[in-house]
Amino acid sequence: MSWPLARYTSSRLGRSIVTAVATAQTNASQTTTPFGTQTYQIRVTHSFANGIWIAVGNSTSQSSVVSAAAGADNYFPNNWIDYYSCTPGQALAFISTSTTTGYVSVTEMS
Repeated sequence: MSWPLARYTSSRLGRSIVTAVATAQTNASQTTTPFGTQTYQIRVTHSFANGIWIAVGNSTSQSSVVSAAAGADNYFPNNWIDYYSCTPGQALAFISTSTTTGYVSVTEMS
């Protein structure tokens, strides 16, 4: 007898981009390094008590990515892990309103 459910696809963990944020950098937009040439999905999490605002965009014009995050583009609550589609060479921009130190972790999925 065959299994009645279709198989779920899975993603492999790839390179992890961890960006530390010091208290002095609160309310300052930051951008990760560009994603790899085979990256079409990323996993994002962070350690701040407050949420962060994020944007995924073209890393060749990083100012547009940063300004999108600074303009409160997409809210990302604390204690979440989420996956986003992207294209190779893009980057993640974020801004934190937290007054504590923390990090943003972006993992490339393959």
